[in-house]
Amino acid sequence: MKKLLFILPIVLIFACKKPNQPSGPTGITGPSSISIFFKNNVGQDLLNSTTPNAIDPLKIQLLDINEAGQKSIYFKGHLDYPKGFRLMQDSSGANFMTLTYGGGFKVGNKITRYLKFDDGSEDKITFEVINPIYIENLWINDILKATRNGSNVVAPVEIVK
Repeated sequence: MKKLLFILPIVLIFACKKPNQPSGPTGITGPSSISIFFKNNVGQDLLNSTTPNAIDPLKIQLLDINEAGQKSIYFKGHLDYPKGFRLMQDSSGANFMTLTYGGGFKVGNKITRYLKFDDGSEDKITFEVINPIYIENLWINDILKATRNGSNVVAPVEIVK
C-alpha cells in the first residue's frame, strides 16, 4: 500500500495536462501559405475531375529556382506533403491547393516558384515575405493578386486557365 501511495502521485504529475494547454506549436499568427483555386473561364473548378479539361493534381509539379536561375522540381519525400502543396476542399466542396512559400531562392524579400502542369504550361508564383512567417504580397504571373495589408490573412486567389 505504501508503494502505491508513493507511485500514484508521480504518475499523476506526469499524466495530467493543464486545462486549455495547446497541444501543438504556438506563436505563429501569420500566414506562411496561400490557397489557390483553379477555375476555367466560366468559373468551374478545374481540380474537380468531372469538370471538362480538369487539371490532374497528381501531374502538377512545383518548381523552385536556384541561385543560378535554373528551375528544379521540388520533392521532399520525408515531408507530409512531399510535392510542396496540399489539396483540400472548402465548405462548399470546391477544391483548392495550399502552397507554402518555403523553399526556393530568395532575392531580397521575394521568393519565386512555378507550378508546372501536364500540358507544359507554367504559372509563376512570387511571394514577398516579411519576417520569417508573413506573406506580405503575392503575384501570379507578375500580376499582384493578394496583399496582407497589415492583417494576418492573405485572401485565397484564383487562377483562371
